[in-house]
Amino acid sequence: MDKKINIDLIIERSMTAFNCTTQRQLADIFKISPEDFSSRKRRGTLTKLIEKESFRRDISYDWLKTGEGSMKSSDGVAEPQTPYNANSTAPRISELLSKTAAVLESPTIFSHALRSNIEAFHTAVTCEAQLAVASKRIDDLEEHVKLIEERLPKVVSGS
Repeated sequence: MDKKINIDLIIERSMTAFNCTTQRQLADIFKISPEDFSSRKRRGTLTKLIEKESFRRDISYDWLKTGEGSMKSSDGVAEPQTPYNANSTAPRISELLSKTAAVLESPTIFSHALRSNIEAFHTAVTCEAQLAVASKRIDDLEEHVKLIEERLPKVVSGS
């Protein structure tokens, strides 16, 4: 069961993370009026602005929601990449899976982009495998038709 989101605690943690002392300063960061801030808070749509700003500042939105874990979101998600070295050994599959899972589980636009790419690659690989099976089946059927044609009596057409 999901914990009920406490918007006041999220606002409090956001103010800490964004170096604000008042909700008015937080509203200024979002470029909205204090009245709009209050309305969005009541409607429950303020969290969207907080999420976008947390991403922009590399703050973990999960931390803002729960207060658990690290405040910085770059812990294991957006690490700098080393240049390609053809002589280096490739990372182990488990390392790649861990990194992929970290990106997919992050509340960022990168997770959506990665999910989309994974779906596209999976479809391509699946279609390639299906095409190989279909090609093999066609080859088998052509061979079968050829054998049947060889067994049929030759019909001589009269002139």
